[in-house]
Amino acid sequence: MHNTSNKYLLQIEPKSKRSALPTSDALSMKMELLLSQASKGRGYKGTHKCICGKRSENYDLSIEGYITNSLAVHYLLWHRDEVPRSEIIKLRLIKQYKGEKK
Repeated sequence: MHNTSNKYLLQIEPKSKRSALPTSDALSMKMELLLSQASKGRGYKGTHKCICGKRSENYDLSIEGYITNSLAVHYLLWHRDEVPRSEIIKLRLIKQYKGEKK
């Protein structure tokens, strides 16, 4: 599923192979922390597979009212050039989570 509506966060499907080096920065670290604190949602019979071969878990995750999946950090690290600006903005607007300095 590729959905960038206000209900979803980083529900994308990259079209290109992963980059040679990861984009490890504040946004990818923030998403990693958010996923570690996310609520497990509805389960499915199968998983999603990224174009580069990385597989997701078989359930949605809920973060601050958004639905996302276990590949969110992977997309930020390895497919950053394909992450829509709208998704970066959503992630930047999530301010309250454990561990972030106010």
